[in-house]
Amino acid sequence: MLVPGASGGTAAIILGIYDRLIGAVSSLRKNFFKNAVFLSVFSLGGILGILALSKAVLYLFESKELVMRFLFSGIIAGSIPALLKKSGQKVPSGGCVLSAAVGALLCIALSLIPDGAFSNQTGLLSDAVCGVIVAVALVLPGISASHMLLVMGKYEQILQSIESFDILSLAPFGIFLLLGIFLTASLLEKLMSKYSSYTFFAISGFVVASLSEVITIFPSSVSELIYCFSAAAAGFIAAFALGRKV
Repeated sequence: MLVPGASGGTAAIILGIYDRLIGAVSSLRKNFFKNAVFLSVFSLGGILGILALSKAVLYLFESKELVMRFLFSGIIAGSIPALLKKSGQKVPSGGCVLSAAVGALLCIALSLIPDGAFSNQTGLLSDAVCGVIVAVALVLPGISASHMLLVMGKYEQILQSIESFDILSLAPFGIFLLLGIFLTASLLEKLMSKYSSYTFFAISGFVVASLSEVITIFPSSVSELIYCFSAAAAGFIAAFALGRKV
């Protein structure tokens, strides 16, 4: 959430809890207490993490943006081996490769939505479309929900409504957001249980394509190149090692 282009879904994959998180959301009614406790603890940890690390991360991003972007790109790339391992395919089939390509194309398609596409749109239909798109961005790894709000021209509007506690204007967006999260999580859980290999390869495609949203600037000198690739390597090794442990 704090890193431009990075998503909460990607972080959940690195920590090895993505499929459990999806299962808890999609089957909330089946085992309400257990799933509600898990989601509450997860949400509380996320809020505390944002409060504790936001200043440090934002400071590093402002002062060392280039290096930080490569560091996070390494972390994201380091999560891919864990995803491929979950697929259960040592040698990918043609269907798995096609699934990865479809996942990458879907991520790219979402990122190509014109800036401010919904900035001049108001009403229930606009809120419904934005809520569903942001819900998909929250559930699927590789897409930043805050980035999608910026792209659709709704970021400032949503923040202003939150700051002023304008519940009435937030209600339609919030309802479709929650509905979209549950529907997307339910669909994803079914796909992971029935078509595990294809689904995890599609998610891998998503994650690979999301790197283009993180690496938006490049080194301009040899020293910067060394720092950037060192940071990327460190991030990859850290995420890869964490993925093996969890």
